[in-house]
Amino acid sequence: MTTIMNNKTLITLVAQREILTKFNIDNDEFSIFTIFDPYIKNEFKSLIKIASKNRALWTVKATNTSDAAINHIALVNMVHTHSIFRWNDKVFAEQQHSVRTKFLEKTPANQRCAKKNSYVSSFTRSLFELHCLNPSYDGVNWDSVQRNVKYVISITLLGLLYVLCSNIRVLI
Repeated sequence: MTTIMNNKTLITLVAQREILTKFNIDNDEFSIFTIFDPYIKNEFKSLIKIASKNRALWTVKATNTSDAAINHIALVNMVHTHSIFRWNDKVFAEQQHSVRTKFLEKTPANQRCAKKNSYVSSFTRSLFELHCLNPSYDGVNWDSVQRNVKYVISITLLGLLYVLCSNIRVLI
């Protein structure tokens, strides 16, 4: 196994149906996304992207949240330990097996159950902490983020309208 130098995990965010891990390796910013595909029943996709490229470099699928979370960490490990030129199905399968085995060996039986359609669980927290990804759950609910963005935009537009109306009165 080859370890790539100069790597740094920037952030791991876990939401109900999404996981995002971002890190830098040799001046390239990698993102690994795991999402629930709402158009295909029980399909979870994990993919690797590099900021400088506008496409997925590697994609895997799962049919449940526990396998999807394991796939996510296997992809993170694959990127951290192997050059992009060495990525292949065998390397991914080895990483996936390693993640699963380490989790089963070190996690109590009562924390081995994932929620059906949510990553926000003791299963995911234990899995990610075991692999030193230290996920952040605080305030990461994409539905509420979208609602809050609409709220912020509304307030900003009202404030802008107020400023424009105030300036019109001054001009008149």
